[in-house]
Amino acid sequence: MSPLLALESVSVRYGPIVALQDVSLDVGEGETVALIGANGAGKTTTLRAATGLAPVSSGRIFFAGQEITGWRTSQIARAGFVHVPQGRGIFADQTVEENLLLGAWSLRDRSKLNALLEREFRRFPRLAERRRQIAGTLSGGEQQMLAISRGLMSEPRCIALDEPSLGLAPLLVREVMEAIRGLNAGGVTVLLVEQLATAALEVSHRAYVLQRGRVVLAGTGQELLASPDLVQSYLGVVA
Repeated sequence: MSPLLALESVSVRYGPIVALQDVSLDVGEGETVALIGANGAGKTTTLRAATGLAPVSSGRIFFAGQEITGWRTSQIARAGFVHVPQGRGIFADQTVEENLLLGAWSLRDRSKLNALLEREFRRFPRLAERRRQIAGTLSGGEQQMLAISRGLMSEPRCIALDEPSLGLAPLLVREVMEAIRGLNAGGVTVLLVEQLATAALEVSHRAYVLQRGRVVLAGTGQELLASPDLVQSYLGVVA
């Protein structure tokens, strides 16, 4: 069976700078796949290329059996592949509920919108308690939950999460990782970019290690967790 998402020899260049070089990876339906690596390894660029935010200079990208190379991000989102960016990108001056509704911007059926809202409030009960609260006043962990939920409001088949642990205390990191495990268990395919290698590997079926814009190592989450010295040689530090 074909993977849900596949990158085939994808390169990204910014003038003379090569940000990605011949990156190939795939994500099967129902999997959580992690991209790990040190700062500057190309993790975020890989996500941005896959979701139309970075120009692909060579190679091909496929999603759900269609080639999406060169598609606009909005087209890719409508096809069922959404991107939750690093830094969360919530609308800080809007309420929690308003942020969630913006995630379903193309949906006009009010009863469907209400059903999606209630589903997300069940997923993250803390958001339900704060549905009328201004999003900028939430804690970092709550803002990350909101960013994930907003992405899920469009009912994607795959969600790309870029550094969801960024800036969070260890307790909140564990909470967010458990949320990722839960949404995958609920049927959402996840492509996870994360610098905290151990946290990412613990919730992932498979992982790719990037270094200087290339895939240098791949395996199951458990295989890579069992080889910390090998992974550390590419990351510099294993967190």
